[in-house]
Amino acid sequence: MQSCTTPEFFHENGYASPYPVLDEQEVVRVLAAFAELETRSHGRIKPLWNIKIHLLVPWIWNLVHDRRIIEPVKAVLGEDLLCWGVGFFAKSPNDRQFVSMHQDAYYWNLTEPKGLTAWLALTPSVPENGCLEVIPGSHRSLLPHTNSPTPSNMLPAGEHVAADGEVGSAAPLVLNPGEMSLHHCQIIHGSKPAAGEDRRIGLTIRYIDGSVAQTGEQRGSATLISGRDHGTFDLESAPRGLLNPADIRAYTDLSRRFFKVAF
Repeated sequence: MQSCTTPEFFHENGYASPYPVLDEQEVVRVLAAFAELETRSHGRIKPLWNIKIHLLVPWIWNLVHDRRIIEPVKAVLGEDLLCWGVGFFAKSPNDRQFVSMHQDAYYWNLTEPKGLTAWLALTPSVPENGCLEVIPGSHRSLLPHTNSPTPSNMLPAGEHVAADGEVGSAAPLVLNPGEMSLHHCQIIHGSKPAAGEDRRIGLTIRYIDGSVAQTGEQRGSATLISGRDHGTFDLESAPRGLLNPADIRAYTDLSRRFFKVAF
């Protein structure tokens, strides 16, 4: 039986899963830290923070650099590795929120589609609570998209593949707490509303090959994870503390630049 966590499987199918990352005690600690972040943000992490939140929170910065995550990523993308974005996707029980079927590369605006998302489950991620679904093999080309923003769509622009009914059947990526999946920036993916009674919480980490750049005149920023800097992005710095005021001020400029290059 072919392993579903090899670079060969990823390149053929556009995804690989599951990879063990955090043990049970680590998951408990991360969930407690996540709850603290929500408390500091009046029950919900501010959407603006949820773009590159590793630049504001030291324990997330450490996760982004965790070898258990980056080694499988490097096996796919190579030694020169950047992190371009980090954020949480959380659905409450019986939540109507969903993620429309789309390709990340549509709005990442990279010079080459050499990127992926590591999706780290902090709670069970199953079909009943709206786990990530992908269409295997759909990463080979970028398809036309349309934007239909709605309050229940977790994507801000409501982007979705225009021909999502004609591209194949979706496969659910079931994960236990502490496991992660990887999916190519061009694979068609999304998630349905949560129908179960358990909250679904996942951390998404966007990694890109160190040699790619953002298209257009605006220069993007990224975090150097491993290997060498190719000079294609302005490099980001580690946070000085949890929600440090100076970091938040610097982050405001980075987030403005992000929206200029990524949408």
